[in-house]
Amino acid sequence: MGKVSTKNKIVWTILIAFSFHLVACSDVSLVAPEKPVVAVESKGDFCISEPDEVLKSTKFLFIVDKSGSNADTDPGGKKRSGNIESFVLSQKESEFLQYGVVVFGDGAEAYTTDESGAPGFTPSQSSAIKAARRISSEGDGGGTPYQSGLGMGRSLIANDIAKNRDADVTYIVFFISDGEPTDLDMNSDIGFPSFGDYDLETLDQLVDDIVSVGGKRIYLSTAFYGPNGDDAKDLLKRMSKRGKGKYVNFEENENWDFNDLIIKPDYEPWQLKTLLVYNISAGFCLDGSIATDSDGDGMCDKDEVELQKFGFDPRNRFSFGDGYGDYFHWLHHRYQKDLPPCTDRSDFDLDLLTYCEERFIENEDPNANPQMIHGDPLNPDTDYDGIIDGVETFVFFTRTRSFAMNPNNLSSVQYDFEEQAGEQIYQHRNPLVRDSQQAAYDADYWPESKDDIKTCYGFKMNTLPLYETLEVSVENTLPGLAHKAGENVVLIYYLQTYQDSPNGKAVYRYSYQVLRKNDLRTDTQAGLKVKDSIFETYIP
Repeated sequence: MGKVSTKNKIVWTILIAFSFHLVACSDVSLVAPEKPVVAVESKGDFCISEPDEVLKSTKFLFIVDKSGSNADTDPGGKKRSGNIESFVLSQKESEFLQYGVVVFGDGAEAYTTDESGAPGFTPSQSSAIKAARRISSEGDGGGTPYQSGLGMGRSLIANDIAKNRDADVTYIVFFISDGEPTDLDMNSDIGFPSFGDYDLETLDQLVDDIVSVGGKRIYLSTAFYGPNGDDAKDLLKRMSKRGKGKYVNFEENENWDFNDLIIKPDYEPWQLKTLLVYNISAGFCLDGSIATDSDGDGMCDKDEVELQKFGFDPRNRFSFGDGYGDYFHWLHHRYQKDLPPCTDRSDFDLDLLTYCEERFIENEDPNANPQMIHGDPLNPDTDYDGIIDGVETFVFFTRTRSFAMNPNNLSSVQYDFEEQAGEQIYQHRNPLVRDSQQAAYDADYWPESKDDIKTCYGFKMNTLPLYETLEVSVENTLPGLAHKAGENVVLIYYLQTYQDSPNGKAVYRYSYQVLRKNDLRTDTQAGLKVKDSIFETYIP
């Protein structure tokens, strides 16, 4: 912001006094309802995602035997490298898939690195293929040290989990060998061991150490390509059973299908957590009423017009030219806390707040989660209460900037002693003032049996107030919120979570729709379009 001149300090003192007067009044006054120009009706239906429709990240780890016996079982490594390469190429190039390659023979070595250059998983198919080709380009040698291979594999997974603790990842481990372990023989001094002479307790523990690390979904499958004895097959079968994976004998096959080793985890069913309709073109005013907010910055047009001489523009969310919307500049002067210099207007998680704004809102409520210090720019619902961060901030900005960090504030009735705050937000009413006569949104949805796999819902809304607006250009607002004069941008969204973690991170499905009041009729064709195809998806 820079230094403020004495003249500007006087001006802002007047502005602050004016704002405090409005806010003080709004906290106690009975607000007359803003009569909507149009109350448009909407109907429709939609289905939340199938369990396998929203992708989870999967990381494949190949632990590959490079012992000297491969000179006979797979000369030149053609089967090992070629089949791994074929598997990688058969997968879609996707940010949700990554690959790791570990070899064991003379010790163990990781052939893949992560984005930092450390041994780990790579999202690059070309890097994974390059690692696979090293198996054939570099000679085989040494014994068959299962412990070394499994230990290196566990290290890769443990390090990956430590770097990505919040990631929802499934790890599929392929352990591939042509023979028996050379480092688990309990009686090496009496010659070639029998199955009972192997240290099975250590082998079991090695498998347990992999599949239990970090509390993630980890499956270990094994494959044999022999032909060095039945003991190897029995040991590999034992490992796959303990690792909750599969076992395949590739001994007679030139072409290996690693899909035969993939465990398809039971997909957790989704549930609908919340659905909300929010007219972004209707804001919460300084006097507590609800009226036109053309630029969707959280400040009513009438307030910005009143404050135009201080630089506010009702047609520009970013009147002050940085990464903060106008209501944040109002907040800055109300709370006398500097806005850190920031110009990043990215709204990564599509919650109506820029990156700058997410980092500015902060937890100042002792009852909120102490781990939530600022808004999360990659999670549209930082406090997991079902209301996206931008809506909570717009509603409560005249009181505090910490509501997006408090998962308990929606149940309060102490702000205006009417309905709970959350219920009023769903009705697009102001929970800070008494406004029971305000036109209330009445979006309703109910389960419908239309699909044997997905859970589907019917939708109806009879009251959706629309307002006269000014034109707002693309460069003066967030993506998707530009519109012509007289048009309203309406957000309809729902959050879906796994049934066993309703308070965890949710998949955000949303739709911005432009409704023009002058074109509206009384039939349902003119309102919101509610069907599966209109929703876009953001996955935290």
